[in-house]
Amino acid sequence: MGYQCRDCSYRGSKITSAGRCPACGSYAISRGADGASNEEPKPRTLQLTLLLALWATFAGLILFRLLS
Repeated sequence: MGYQCRDCSYRGSKITSAGRCPACGSYAISRGADGASNEEPKPRTLQLTLLLALWATFAGLILFRLLS
């Protein structure tokens, strides 16, 4: 069974013996199913393409400014 801290969003399978979050020490812990954490992340090809295009544009503008 997995645990998630409501204060710092820590996710893990272990909590302290006192029932506190190991990351921040909060008692606001909720139990969740492990099945949700095993899902495959979606591919982010659109975001990667946009990121590369923006960096290329930025580099081009800097080079244009330096050479003019």
